[in-house]
Amino acid sequence: MRRWGLQPPVELSSAVGQVFIVHGDSDRLVPPANATELARLFAGATVPVYPDSGHGAVFQYHREFVDAARDFLHR
Repeated sequence: MRRWGLQPPVELSSAVGQVFIVHGDSDRLVPPANATELARLFAGATVPVYPDSGHGAVFQYHREFVDAARDFLHR
């Protein structure tokens, strides 16, 4: 993870469509700033950040995550 974080950003925005990035605001394994930086690389990325949740935000907020993922996929 540390080596990956030190690599220069790769231009991917033209190679992919819409991007859905999910993060917990208290994630100690992958800092929330990484989600912000990743979203910056993809124009129009959707980034729900769940409060008081860690690396398992999708499990801690499973209902909210499923709703957000469905909304994203139906766009």
